[in-house]
Order: sequence, then C-alpha cells, then structure tokens
Amino acid sequence: LPIIFACENNLYATQSPMSQRQPLDNIYQRGEPIGIPGTRVDGNNVVEIYEVTRDAVNRCRAGQGPSLIEARTYRWLEHCGPNDDDHLGYRKDKEVKKWKTNCPIEKTKDYLLNNKLADEKEIQTVSQELDDEIEEAFEFAKTSPFLDKKHLYTSIYSD
Repeated sequence: LPIIFACENNLYATQSPMSQRQPLDNIYQRGEPIGIPGTRVDGNNVVEIYEVTRDAVNRCRAGQGPSLIEARTYRWLEHCGPNDDDHLGYRKDKEVKKWKTNCPIEKTKDYLLNNKLADEKEIQTVSQELDDEIEEAFEFAKTSPFLDKKHLYTSIYSD
C-alpha cells in the first residue's frame, strides 16, 4: 500500500530514555524484514525532512509501496503539557540545553536568511500571522460549547 509511516522519535517514553527501554537503536530499520525501506532523518532539519518525505511520496506514487521515516528530535518540555520537568531528574539540564541550541525554527530561519529565500521582515510577518492564527484557534476552542453527549459514539465502529 502507498503508506508513509512517520515516527517522530524524541528519544524518550514518558520519563525513560530510549536507550534504557530498547536494546537496539534502529527504529528506521524495523520495516525492512517485511520489505518496507526506512530512513532516519534529523527531525530538526526541515530541508532534510522535506527531501526524505518527497522521496517517500515518489516511491508511493510510483507503486513501490510504503516507507518508514524516523525523524530524530527532542522534546524540551514534559511528556504531556506545557511545563518544564527538570525537577523530575530523569534528564540532565545540560542535555536539554544542548537540544535547545538545535531549535528547528531557528535552524529554518537561518536557512531561509542565508540562502536569501526570505528576509527578516518576511519571516516576522509570517511569524505574526501564525501567532494570530494560533491565538484565534485557542479562542475558538475555549469559547465553543461542548458537544451533546449523543455525539459521544459518532464515527466509532466495532464488530
């Protein structure tokens, strides 16, 4: 089937590092035994992600089957939620700081500026438009009424 499996690997499962929960660091290779080629990509590099995804899409469109993409990245905050989790002690402050220097947004901004694909004003304009769109979506969500309970099982299928 023409499917692209994308694994956003942030190197942790809740509070345990990947290295402590699985012996092999090979997520991108897990499909190979059943004929699904895999690629590991820097999940903080938008250009690399684009190129690998483009290749996977082309494979699908050419009828060559599925692909698996493992995008290695890092979560700066807690497992679920908007807070720091430094106080829990499962990650070192130095590790988090190192990954923050590899910010995908800053890397993309630098790429656009260095390759003269955008200037600072264009980036600021787009950034403000995105901030406004996000704020509007949050406001819509906060002010929208909850659905009636009769919709609880809508679009849920079982045998």
